[in-house]
Amino acid sequence: MAVHPWFRQLEAFCLQHPVTRHPMLQAFRRSTVTWEQTRCFGLLYYPHILHTRRYQAAALATCNEAHLQTPLASLVYDASGGGAPSRSDASIYRQFLLALRVDAQAASQLTPLPAVERYVDTHIALCNADGLTALAVAGLAMKWPIPAMYEKLLTGLTVFPELDGNALELFETHIERDSKHAKRVVLAIAPLIRTADDRNRLSSAIVASLDAQYLMMDELWEAVIAVQHGHVSRSKRVASN
Repeated sequence: MAVHPWFRQLEAFCLQHPVTRHPMLQAFRRSTVTWEQTRCFGLLYYPHILHTRRYQAAALATCNEAHLQTPLASLVYDASGGGAPSRSDASIYRQFLLALRVDAQAASQLTPLPAVERYVDTHIALCNADGLTALAVAGLAMKWPIPAMYEKLLTGLTVFPELDGNALELFETHIERDSKHAKRVVLAIAPLIRTADDRNRLSSAIVASLDAQYLMMDELWEAVIAVQHGHVSRSKRVASN
């Protein structure tokens, strides 16, 4: 099926959003993030990983038509480990925490940063709004930027010998997987985009998602930087256990 060139323009627009060039990602790309700062990042990013399936499940419930549910069901299935809980995204991320010597149980009880909570609330609301918005957010805004973002993260993470392939599996696998998921969503959603209003709704939902992610990254980065200056207390203690 031929897809309108507008979708390629939308993807390019998405990839030019400032979140894909956030200062934290650039610091990882330059390998200037220290081990202790990386541990802080791993700890504070965990709540975001834990909640991802909630957005996808909400989007799946919001879309009523079978051909729209199919790509979303694939997202939920993969994030859940394909029926194997030990292979869920959250479980695989815990391999990263283990390599960082971060207590996963303590991390799961840590109160998320306010910006992370706002990101969660924003995405739950967006994915419950309507089918088009849910697909745009769960299937495009949360997929298109990931390869570019995780490639920068991996550049900085791979400098640490403690972080082997198992530890970095979540980041490495999502680079290819999220690209494939986004392509499936585009094919499903393309027939629905008929008017300028449809395009505006799709674009607005994507921008809302990316803007919320940028604010989340801002607060994460502030916490990571603070480790160097000894300003982080609870996060640092959890990471030290």
